[in-house]
Amino acid sequence: MKMKGAIFDLDGTLLESMEMWDHLGEAYLRAQGIVPKEGLSDRLKWMTLRQAAAHFQSQYQLAQTVAEIEKEINASIETFYRYQVLPKDGADELLRQFYSRGIKMCVVTATDQYLVKAAFSRLGWLGYFQGIITCGDVGLGKDQGDIFEYALRVLKTEKEYTPVFEDAIHAVKTAKTAGFPVIAVQDKSFAKYENQLRETADTYICSLREMGACFD
Repeated sequence: MKMKGAIFDLDGTLLESMEMWDHLGEAYLRAQGIVPKEGLSDRLKWMTLRQAAAHFQSQYQLAQTVAEIEKEINASIETFYRYQVLPKDGADELLRQFYSRGIKMCVVTATDQYLVKAAFSRLGWLGYFQGIITCGDVGLGKDQGDIFEYALRVLKTEKEYTPVFEDAIHAVKTAKTAGFPVIAVQDKSFAKYENQLRETADTYICSLREMGACFD
């Protein structure tokens, strides 16, 4: 595979962080001494943080205001990215390899920029990337191909030589529809979509270590 650029998702692709997001609500409630109701994670999956905080207050009779709950959850997220999150298997080696080969890289993520920078600073990755593009900063989601086109303009590389690395099926479909080569990265959070990921993406990998065999 000839590459001049690479567009990386963050959570579940470069970082082992999806489990934290999947269980964030349950962990918060348990820290309050409350047993979460069954199926909470599924109910929270498509909520914003503010909506989740409002849900906790109304359904679990928390004394804090919605704003206070949101602030407490944000603090736990920041602690995780700043001090705890680990790279996905092979991520550190792959980024070093791409950088040494002159492959331009950027990140496209729904995670806030200050959290990305906190994690990258600790991991020594900040210097590898041409840009960190967040959905909040540019006002675009991964249901819109425009966000990947935005990344392409940042990199100034040709689309056919700039694959998108993603673990989420909806983002894989978006990037593919927008005409990008797509490399789907296995993550257990999307295990039930493996067949769809294999069918939709150009390449499906179980580990970033496999990318060494994809170079010209």
